Amino acid sequence: MKKQLFTIACLILSTTIFAQEQTRKFTPAIKVGAGFWTDEPSVLNAELGFQGEYKPGNRFSVYGNISYNRMFEVSEVSYGINHMTFLAGPRVYLSKSFFAGVGAGYLLFFAEGISEGSFAFSPHIGYDRPKTQWTINYTATTKEQINGFISIAAAFKLGTKRSPK
Repeated sequence: MKKQLFTIACLILSTTIFAQEQTRKFTPAIKVGAGFWTDEPSVLNAELGFQGEYKPGNRFSVYGNISYNRMFEVSEVSYGINHMTFLAGPRVYLSKSFFAGVGAGYLLFFAEGISEGSFAFSPHIGYDRPKTQWTINYTATTKEQINGFISIAAAFKLGTKRSPK
């Protein structure tokens, strides 16, 4: 009888109720977004990229982002300029889910016969979910004058497990 009670007690104590939650420090994600350029609102911007975030604590993280962007003119079908953004920077979590951050890096424009780059910066705010991360950001470049685009993006986290219901 003592062996059975001891076995039952061990099984109860080893359940996930008493286990610590496992947290990941590095989270890779696929990022998609859309927005418009502030100096020319008829030019739309579509974004597809890869994002990684390293979160050593509850309130602070460092992220990096590499994105391919395509600019579309609403009134003309033939208009289109491509650009790549390479951004990295800190984020501060104001609560468990809300954060504010800033990224800095390089923006490279390329089209037929054109390949020019410039400094870029991107202040943003966001909302962190278990499987996704939503951000509203302003990405600016110092090419000739300060131009930028406002966008809404979703980063779909890779390797996240479905939470049991």
